[in-house]
Formats: sequence, structure tokens, C-alpha cells
Amino acid sequence: MKKLLLLLLFAGLLNTGSVFGWGREGHETIAKIAERNLTKKAKKRIEKYLGGHSIVYFAKWMDEYRHTPEYKFTNNWHTVPVNAELRYEDSMLATGGNAIYGLEQAIENLKNYRSLTDSAVEVNLKYIIHLVGDMHCPTHVKYPDVKGFNIYVDGRKLNYHGVWDSYVLDCNVRWSGMEFQHILDRCTKREIKAITAGSVRDWFHDCAVYCRQIYVLAQPDQQFKSPDVWEDFLNPALPIAERQILYAGYRLAQRTVRITLHPHEHKNGDPFGIAVFDKYRPPYFFSAGVSFSAGTTVFTESVAGASPTAAGSAAGSGSAFVPLKTSA
Repeated sequence: MKKLLLLLLFAGLLNTGSVFGWGREGHETIAKIAERNLTKKAKKRIEKYLGGHSIVYFAKWMDEYRHTPEYKFTNNWHTVPVNAELRYEDSMLATGGNAIYGLEQAIENLKNYRSLTDSAVEVNLKYIIHLVGDMHCPTHVKYPDVKGFNIYVDGRKLNYHGVWDSYVLDCNVRWSGMEFQHILDRCTKREIKAITAGSVRDWFHDCAVYCRQIYVLAQPDQQFKSPDVWEDFLNPALPIAERQILYAGYRLAQRTVRITLHPHEHKNGDPFGIAVFDKYRPPYFFSAGVSFSAGTTVFTESVAGASPTAAGSAAGSGSAFVPLKTSA
């Protein structure tokens, strides 16, 4: 069944490139996880401003309206650059903004949501619902040494950005958003507290550190010449996508709860730390005491969540960021 699906994708879908984070399946699963983890009070308040709709209803709204004259200014609000330390900083803001800029603006606007018009609250909630998801999409992290590239699947050219926007899920997941949410959403309260601790920029740093491994899975112009070889890519790729979708869902719930409840109704989380328990971590992820080779560079990480450092041939460089080898 899986091979048949892959062959169908080879015949048509793989000829197109996506520029939208996750696609409908991913965004709706993120929103469904968030909805399930909202307090009743927060859910009621949010839906009041969304015209009685669930947050799932608007999960893809920004992608569907970014081309319109009214919302064209949000066209660049879907990806985020990082510096050599795998962090975003204000000096990196370019004309047109980015996902962090849009998300932080929406959060700031809603701090005093009771003083805003209902329509202003609605649109800012829609931004948050979508942008938390986009910032967790692996290829929406823009690394300084990685440029966009193509891979070839059964001889057909496929943009690598599009692989992570949609195809990793399209080729692996045959459940509805509700079923996918039920499969993923299994963390304990302690685990969720660790995942959601910290600020938006802390979350994005976590994404940048974790998602860098996708450039080890595939290289520019790499050939995947059969469904079996393509599955060798998809098998480790799916847990990465699942982890990012799960974390985005929990973090979206936490952020919307903080916005829609008064400060005395919500306790702040602990200082930021990457989740102490990560059931979605592949064996080659940067983690304490573990290293792996990427070309001529060996990456290690002494503390979970810290920026990767290089050992071996790159030792002594003094940089917390070492470019991956990006040639086949």
C-alpha cells in the first residue's frame, strides 16, 4: 500500500513544489493537539472571537489569504533566519518581516485584547494559530550556510523545502487530523511543561537545533531511484516531523492560554529547557553524550538543547556552529 502511494506521488504530486509550511494535514493536527490541551475557559474565549469556530478551522487561514491584497503584507511571515548560534535576533529582521516578527507582534497586540475590536482580536488569533506551526516546520528555519536545493525521486525533481512542507506526511500518514492528534498527543503533564517552557524565541532555538539534522538526511541533487530508497529517507524523516508537530501543538495551546487568561489565572512555566523526555528523537539527534558524522564534521552536544559544537576535524574552531557538508 505504501509503495503504491509512493508511485502515485511520483506520477504527479512530486512534480510540484510547496512553499507553505506543513500543508493542511500538519497544520490541522497541530491545532487539534492545541485544542485538546486548552483549558475550557480559554477555548470558550478563543472561539467567541473566532465566530464560534474551532482553532482547527483556521489552521491554514494564513496560507489561503497571503496572496490577497489585504494580507499580502504577511507573505514573508512564514520562515525565520538564524545566526551562527542558531538563534534569531532583532538585527536579522528584513523588509516584510518573518514568522517570529509576526508572531511576537500578534502576541503583543493581544496582551490587551479586551481593548481591541473583535475583528482585531480575531485576526491576531489567526496569526498565532498558524505561525506557531510554521516556525516548527524544519525547512522554515533559514540557516546561514544552507541554500534551497532539489532532490530527485525516481528521476523527478522535487524541491527539498516542499518535501518537509507536505510530502513527508503525505507519503507516511493516512489518518485524519483527529486520528493523528490522538496518536501523537501522549505526553505527561511533566513532559508538556518542559516542552512549553520558555519564550517564543527559546522555542525557535530548539527548532533550529533539532531540525538541522534534515540536511544530513538528504544532500543537494541527491538521487532516490526507487520507492525502497525513498522509504529509507522517509522512515527517519517522519519522527522528525511528528516531534515538531507535537511540540507546536503543545506550545500553541500554552501561548493561547497565556493570552486569553488574566495573569493571575495562569502560572508561568519554568525557565526554558528542551524537553527532558523526547520519545520522538531519532538516534542521530544532537543529544548529551551522542555524536554523529556529517561529511567530515562530527557533531556533539554536551547539554540537551544547546547549540551543536564540532569535534574531530573541526575542533578548535571556537564556533558553536559548524556548516554541514551539503554536497553529494
